[in-house]
Amino acid sequence: MEKVLSFDDILAEVEAETIKTYEMSVLRDAYGSSKLGSNIRVGIKNKLADNGLSFIGLSEWNGQFSTEDLPDAAWKQVRLYKNGTYIAKLINAVFELKENSAAADKSLAQFAEKSVEKKFEQVIKLQEKINLYQKEIEQLLNPNTEIEERM
Repeated sequence: MEKVLSFDDILAEVEAETIKTYEMSVLRDAYGSSKLGSNIRVGIKNKLADNGLSFIGLSEWNGQFSTEDLPDAAWKQVRLYKNGTYIAKLINAVFELKENSAAADKSLAQFAEKSVEKKFEQVIKLQEKINLYQKEIEQLLNPNTEIEERM
């Protein structure tokens, strides 16, 4: 028998992995219920929100992915992610595409810019490390260079 996860366990896993997929049965069990009626799903949704989590699930109403409705069957999957993260911003921007293309375009552009900035900062840090390693290698290969430079 699998261990029943608590909402604290789920929150810790999502924080560690940024985004994580669960079957609705896991959320139902963490909520302490044996069924997934509409009131239980609303309670789970509120509990997720209270813990700073959002979700993407397959809507029971129209069969589309939704950030509004949790799936209605225990075997259906739902992806949880932490609010305020890059993943959350990207998901929100994608879902805004349906509602307001100008706002979605702006969100997607901001996400892309921040992603590029973040990658650029990583490249700069890596280049700095490479430069340090090159200096260390040069000193190891030419131990007299430092002494000669001082004279």
